[in-house]
Amino acid sequence: MEADIHNTKLINDPDDLTIRDTQDIQDILGHPPSWILRTGISVMFLIVTGLILLSTIMRYPDTIQAEVQIGSGENQSISTFYAYCELPLHALEKIEIGAHVRIHLDGFPYQTYGVLSSKVDSLPTDPTLLHDKSLVYILNFPLSSPLESSHKKIIPSFEGMTGMAFIVTEDRSLFDRVFAQLYQLFEE
Repeated sequence: MEADIHNTKLINDPDDLTIRDTQDIQDILGHPPSWILRTGISVMFLIVTGLILLSTIMRYPDTIQAEVQIGSGENQSISTFYAYCELPLHALEKIEIGAHVRIHLDGFPYQTYGVLSSKVDSLPTDPTLLHDKSLVYILNFPLSSPLESSHKKIIPSFEGMTGMAFIVTEDRSLFDRVFAQLYQLFEE
């Protein structure tokens, strides 16, 4: 072993490497076994395939946020509740009848109480002029009476409660979003 130490030479200039020196370096470093390479490639393929499949399942909806207020009314002697919000025309154009609405109420954290659910049952046709001379559309959502949240909790209801509405305008998967953009690039 001591003889090997004395016979080794240091290579100061990489240009001085000979074929024999390069082979010695390869022998020291070794070659990875082919089964490790095949397994690594297979595992990477399975991970990428799994991510693509998962992206087709995961939904990522487009939503419009709007401040919402709770109102009450009476329909055939039955007390009913509704939520209403003000939307500009460009937001209203994206909303369709039947769109799903999630309402987070102020004072009732959605992590504890859940959210109120509703659907858009009609779209306003006439704008309303506000005090600042801007035109908005007032959109109403019917609510259950009593107000029951997604966590099956009854929320005490009174007129004038406020919150935030999330109106789903388009519900697409992550796969659709990513590859629709790529498809559009190739189409042009």
